[in-house]
Amino acid sequence: MVPHINWGTRTPPEVDKLKIAYIYQRGTGMTEDEFHKQAEALLKTPECAKSGMLEALLGISFHEKADAQFVGFLVGLHELVGSHKNDLSAVKREEVRERLGRSELGPSLVEAERQALVHFERADRLRFVDKFFSPDNTFANQIDLEYRTAQRIQDSSERDHELARLQERLLAVSDEANPGIAAENRLIWLLRKMFQEQRIDHLVYAEHATVKDDLCGGPDIIIFSPFGRFDIQLKALSASEYTEGYNENLKRSAEEKVADTQTKVVTLESGEFNSLIRAERSGKVVAAKRWKAVLEKLSAASPSMEMKMLAALLMLEPVVSRTPRQTKSSVRKKFEN
Repeated sequence: MVPHINWGTRTPPEVDKLKIAYIYQRGTGMTEDEFHKQAEALLKTPECAKSGMLEALLGISFHEKADAQFVGFLVGLHELVGSHKNDLSAVKREEVRERLGRSELGPSLVEAERQALVHFERADRLRFVDKFFSPDNTFANQIDLEYRTAQRIQDSSERDHELARLQERLLAVSDEANPGIAAENRLIWLLRKMFQEQRIDHLVYAEHATVKDDLCGGPDIIIFSPFGRFDIQLKALSASEYTEGYNENLKRSAEEKVADTQTKVVTLESGEFNSLIRAERSGKVVAAKRWKAVLEKLSAASPSMEMKMLAALLMLEPVVSRTPRQTKSSVRKKFEN
């Protein structure tokens, strides 16, 4: 017996029109307030109230707001990080939670994250059909927001359990995705794993870009930190004499598309990267392989010295087993000299 798969229903014309105006005509006049006014009006109609696409659009809008406020909050922690001599792991989670509670952005940020999750969950339940994106895209953003908010759980055992569950969930999604999406998911998974090892995952985050950013030619992945955001357009390419010309054209095309933006193209060799991911999933950590397959590429593309230092930091052994010769201060001196 073939199981029934709910692919979603046809999007009402009014919702489709709103999608085109909001997603694809970015910067041509539709403000977030105008979008919400139209979306709320459509929610009052019986047909549109059952639209998974409308719920997805609302989730995307709240996600956009949450990301803008999140980077503002993290950058606002730059002074706090500076008071710890830029040693991110020295900043306690309690300090970050306290700052969030006192921040003017705090209540609005938390509410925007909550609303985005509510609407993404509804979109996933209702489903929808679209030529360019699907509930699978918003589902990845949903995992991102759940991972972000889980970092604020006070009980360490509960927090670690939830973060591990979400990491496994992301890998499970990756195993069923197309190669491009799988590479994005696995790079995010790996970066989160390394952030956790260095005890800086409460300050540095790797997430998928919003659906709106992605569909408008923006980044695939964003690294958020107190030093700002690093926007990445990821290309995982196979190394072969038969694909060399194709790879060069693909990379050149990607760089042309992001030429007037802050986004940087990062190219990974897919065989090398997938080999690293298999090793990491089996519990093997080889710093040199991490550097060669991923971190060297991120460092080369990074727009700031802080991000280059972050890449070098992630090459080190986990905090719990670091040797005296492998310290954060030695990494900083290497890049400051």
